[in-house]
Amino acid sequence: FPYPYPLVSAPFYALLGVRGYYVIPVVAMWIVWITVYLAMRRACIGPWMSALLMASLVFAMPITLYAATFWEHTPGLALALAGIVYTLRYDDIEPGKRGPLLAGGALGFAVWFRPETLALIAILLPAAFIWRRRALGFRGWFLFSFATVSVAVLFFLVNTWIYGHPLGTHGIQMRSAEIAATTPHAIVDRFVSLAKMTIRFAPIGGFVAAMAVVLIVARRIAWRSEYVYLSVVAIVFFPLMVYMVPSDGGFQPGPRFVFIGFLLMILIAAYAWRAIPQNKLLRSAMVVLLLATVLVGVKRSALDETRWVVKQYNERVLPAYTFLAGRDEQIVALARVEIMLELGGLAEQKDFFAAFDDEKFSKLLAGLRAQKIDKFIFIAFGDLTEEYDSALRHEVAKGLQIEPLDDDCRYGTHFYFYSVTIPHGA
Repeated sequence: FPYPYPLVSAPFYALLGVRGYYVIPVVAMWIVWITVYLAMRRACIGPWMSALLMASLVFAMPITLYAATFWEHTPGLALALAGIVYTLRYDDIEPGKRGPLLAGGALGFAVWFRPETLALIAILLPAAFIWRRRALGFRGWFLFSFATVSVAVLFFLVNTWIYGHPLGTHGIQMRSAEIAATTPHAIVDRFVSLAKMTIRFAPIGGFVAAMAVVLIVARRIAWRSEYVYLSVVAIVFFPLMVYMVPSDGGFQPGPRFVFIGFLLMILIAAYAWRAIPQNKLLRSAMVVLLLATVLVGVKRSALDETRWVVKQYNERVLPAYTFLAGRDEQIVALARVEIMLELGGLAEQKDFFAAFDDEKFSKLLAGLRAQKIDKFIFIAFGDLTEEYDSALRHEVAKGLQIEPLDDDCRYGTHFYFYSVTIPHGA
């Protein structure tokens, strides 16, 4: 997993323990909400429309769920959003040097957390030059772009030094033959899957499409407007993002790679609303449509997805978590890193060790012998039908006393528990 997010989270873990993991995701989500609200105030759309759009963001999209997980999506979104919103500044005065440098730096720093931000940068910088050069000024645009690219390039250099690839672990994952993520067939499948999930989890897209139809029919499209600028960014971002990411998001709530596009839709709706004809009946119908999309989104994201997350945790993780918490053994060896992600809440009670391959397992056994520790728990990974291969099945485990804990030794969906004893003299 990429190092930046665990690195910046470590101080909070040191201060607050496991609860510290959730400081950055929650605070970043608050920053996203505040930034979007301030952008709506800048759009001058009125309190009721602002309230409905904020409700759509907070309750009708799955983004908020990620504020309750130890993941880098919300800080990445907060940083990327700072760059997007800065380009929407008023064009009454030319910006100084600090504003564009800070906003560009934030956008570039978002790449350190979420690599799909590169797709945003690839379209945002040229689009800002075409549509927002008057507001930014050429110097402001140049400083904004320079800061963005410089911070992103620094990320590439550090990754190349550490991993041998500019995109770090993400790049290694993308070029893996096992994933084959850049084949034409994989890209098309990913595009279709992410498009379907976007329609499902961002119903406000229907409201945005309806506004586009109204503006086209009424011939109210202003090609130099903020909503056209944001629409171009959103439309081009999607296929670029699809090419960059390794999957459609997998076993997660909502299409997490498309969340930048979700925020863009909120901003598009805010700025396009100003251009809707001042017809009371038409505007009332549009508000009803927006309210309907919010209600649909609330059901899918705030209700259905929350229930799904709780259900999955109770079935997949909680049995293993509860069982391990009740065991006396202090040492726990793990066959896969995913196990630590699920059981990390016990890190203050148990000592977890990586035993991902024979070499790591052998080093662990040597260390335990040196400490005169002869018993520990080994957790293998699998699914409902089979246990996946691990060091416990290899030659390195020969001579150990291995006992399955329970008949099939599986707790939850993925976790296979074994009690391992190192015989004296082994």
